[in-house]
Amino acid sequence: MFNSYLSRASVKASTGLFQQTSLNTQMRTYMGTAGRYRNSRYGNKALVLGLAVAGGAYYYYNRESNINRVACEGIERNTKSPEKALGWTGFTTLTLRETQDMGKNAKLFRFDLPKEDQVSGHTTSSFILTCIVKPGTENNWWPSYVFRPYTPISAEGDLGHVDIVVKQYEDGTTSKYIHALKPGDKIKALGPVGNSQYHANAYKSIGMIAGGSGITPMFQLLRKIIDNSEDKTKVNLLYCNRTEADILLRDELETMAAKNPERLQITYCLSQPPPEWEQESGRVSLDMVKKHMPEPSSDTKVFVCGPDGMVSTVTSSGGYWFSKRKDGILKE
Repeated sequence: MFNSYLSRASVKASTGLFQQTSLNTQMRTYMGTAGRYRNSRYGNKALVLGLAVAGGAYYYYNRESNINRVACEGIERNTKSPEKALGWTGFTTLTLRETQDMGKNAKLFRFDLPKEDQVSGHTTSSFILTCIVKPGTENNWWPSYVFRPYTPISAEGDLGHVDIVVKQYEDGTTSKYIHALKPGDKIKALGPVGNSQYHANAYKSIGMIAGGSGITPMFQLLRKIIDNSEDKTKVNLLYCNRTEADILLRDELETMAAKNPERLQITYCLSQPPPEWEQESGRVSLDMVKKHMPEPSSDTKVFVCGPDGMVSTVTSSGGYWFSKRKDGILKE
């Protein structure tokens, strides 16, 4: 229900510039010829003939150029980039369309953009900043506001909507607020934040270490890679959670892996695994990284995103949202 893709094509058209230059030269030639015959008995005929031919050519050119102009304008209208709903000039109002359960205490929220033909404006692994009025301060002269970042999992080209996955926490003001929304309710958002650009085949292998809801920027990047059949990059994902029920986007991830076994390998790690669990368990360790991540080289890149504690252990970065540093375990 929530998968939608946009195919794009670019078209180039000629504007007929060389036709116009040639026509102007011909008109000057006809007028010059008529001038030379002005005092002869053929002068008027030459002038009339010259103007008639030039006029006919000019009419033909104008007709053709108008057709070309209309055609070009049509092409420009058809290939013009969609308007972006989000930006930094002010908050954009998003309207909840529907929700879908995504596992333990987690839901996918599809928000309508102001216009059906808009894209959200987010890029791969960027996030949007949501803004809500802190409950209990709505009637204050100066209400308190709470801002929280969420990475959309919808495609960059999806029209008319943006999807985010929100996990509800007991002490999470914004997550509780969003989970209480009903279709038709509204929320404000700003962004996108982050301008990292992914280029196909820039690396032979990419490693991803994700924890909890830190899977969302990884999912965006995975989608970008897998949706491009020309991208031969191989990806190894190590996804860590507390329990099996906490694994987000599992169906979507495993569908990707099943269709692209040579390009995507997924390993789950649980800190509280069930008795029959056969994959990794415990916290992320050096042995896990060596086992599941690509060998260090100029052709590989490792991305880390998750809870501050996990990110700090793996990268010693202090908990960046989307870390590319290689300290901590990665330094080994």
